[in-house]
Amino acid sequence: MGKKFKAAVIGVGFIGAGSHVPAYQTDERCELVAVADVKPGAAEYVAKNYGVEKFYEDPQQMLEECRPDVVSICVPNQYHKQWSIAALEAGANVLCEKPISVTLADAKEIYAAAERAGRIFMPVQNDRMGARTVLRDMIREGALGDVYFGECENIRRRGIPNWGSFHIKKDNFGGPFCDVGVHFIDSILFMLGNPEFQSVSGNTWSKIAPYETDRPNLGTVSKSRNFIPRPYSSSEFTVEDHSAGTLRLGEDILINFKFSWALNSPPFDGIRLNGTKGGLVFNKYAENPYVLYSSRGETMTDTILNMNVHHKFEHIQNPGIYLIVEHFIDVLEGKAEPIVTKEEALNVVTIIQAFYRSAELKREVTAGEIESL
Repeated sequence: MGKKFKAAVIGVGFIGAGSHVPAYQTDERCELVAVADVKPGAAEYVAKNYGVEKFYEDPQQMLEECRPDVVSICVPNQYHKQWSIAALEAGANVLCEKPISVTLADAKEIYAAAERAGRIFMPVQNDRMGARTVLRDMIREGALGDVYFGECENIRRRGIPNWGSFHIKKDNFGGPFCDVGVHFIDSILFMLGNPEFQSVSGNTWSKIAPYETDRPNLGTVSKSRNFIPRPYSSSEFTVEDHSAGTLRLGEDILINFKFSWALNSPPFDGIRLNGTKGGLVFNKYAENPYVLYSSRGETMTDTILNMNVHHKFEHIQNPGIYLIVEHFIDVLEGKAEPIVTKEEALNVVTIIQAFYRSAELKREVTAGEIESL
């Protein structure tokens, strides 16, 4: 084996400590040399828990002293640009948690910094790693014909993240659209071949989360021993708890979406895509999660798809993070091309910015409006 990649993680909350840190430690091509977090005691706690030699409360000091080859950026959304550019300028290749930014201008600045530094920057759109790659290939091969309509939803009856600053606008900018919606929007663009974003009309609401202090959340996440959770208070809630709207993509594709942390409705987690030859439905909570609706002659057919995509991380929580870290190291070794391209990433960020602008202005917002800002 050749020289190992020196890896580091900036931001050791739930996803940084629980997935990125062990993912680098699992890959024998990497040596996790340091972790950093501005929260007092957080980096030290995680470093001791995972046996990492160095820890810092100043990520810039870590970058200058350790000179890592690859850095995962796992801080809240509003700080992705700052630390991505800092890591790139320090000579690191960067794997940044989603969304990479909430404005197109900031995303372009990050990619410009990567080009100046001669380094690779890639978003952590880990839902691409697995079944959705297979579905993309099915669609490419014509299983649905021409796709013209779709829907995607991630509805939690009560599932408000209560271990970090997801709920605080100055740190995270947005709520469920930024948290889970970005994965679904990216997945649809990925499966459909990245159709050009045309416009979005949407809205946000904060009707439940700011007013419930004693409510069920996301299981035992806040009790994890992998990191130090931030105390949660509903009085700090300044983002949306529900988002919904309609996207126009390509020449004639319309996508309806709903993403919620708190809604008085049954939970749903899935995607529906409809084309001229067939329709595909994915519902995580269904007995048969993947079904292809089509016809043979005059007979309607429902085909249950066995999408048990097997890999060495399938029994690990958040296996997609392990898979995308492995893929990123493959990219650095020249064995693969980045699964997320610059054009795809900018498409997603444009949609994010346009959606929140639409919610603010209460009207449809076009891609051209965002590009002109």
